[in-house]
Amino acid sequence: MSDWQIGNKDWMKKRREHWKKIPIRLERFSIEKKEKPAIKKYFLTGEIDPDFPIEKMSVGLLFELWLHPDHSEQRWHSVMERYKSMANTSVFDDSKSEFARVARLLRDPDLIGIEPDESFFDGQEERLFYLFELNDLAEGSRDQLSAEQLMNKAELKLPYARSYDNCLKKSHLNPYLIYRWEIPAWHEAMMLACEGDYLGLEWLIRDMCKVLNNPSEQHPLVLEMAQNIDAVLRDPKLKGISKNIQIQV
Repeated sequence: MSDWQIGNKDWMKKRREHWKKIPIRLERFSIEKKEKPAIKKYFLTGEIDPDFPIEKMSVGLLFELWLHPDHSEQRWHSVMERYKSMANTSVFDDSKSEFARVARLLRDPDLIGIEPDESFFDGQEERLFYLFELNDLAEGSRDQLSAEQLMNKAELKLPYARSYDNCLKKSHLNPYLIYRWEIPAWHEAMMLACEGDYLGLEWLIRDMCKVLNNPSEQHPLVLEMAQNIDAVLRDPKLKGISKNIQIQV
């Protein structure tokens, strides 16, 4: 049976209602105006426009995972394998980078037209995060990297600290914000690339301590982030951390 129940009036009514939230979200992606009707047709009926097939779009992989009604592991695996077999090897990287860019905007939901606790990708953010291997410094994910590639990736993740500080100052955090799942990669980056230079993390420590010292006044996800950052900075394996930073909680 098709995943699109186009003969089911109730299903189609809910699908059309769901679509109302999608166009404003599509504005966040690098797609052409003429591609949007093809995306709508795919979302509502599963039909592929021969002139603008989803898999030929720059973020087609992300759209096929997100906008399809079936989010099962089996189907996602099948879609990933199909894209990996294509000659155009950039499709994975394009979807990965676009997902990461948009998902980080959830720190300010009002700027992207969603409610404070609403999911942009219909509840799939965490799965997409791990599917696109955004925690690519974790053990087992970096075996194929040279020492230079590993260091370059680590150095790119060190500035996450500024985004974490921004989050610690908020009264509310969106539960689908991918910074929550990026902290382990930041931890690995700190151990690999810091060399005792903590990029002025005193300001991050200051704001983290404010949160930890007043737990009852914090949004649960803000408190969770502060606790996770605290655990990273207290890791005895970090080079020079105890000498350079004083954590007072």
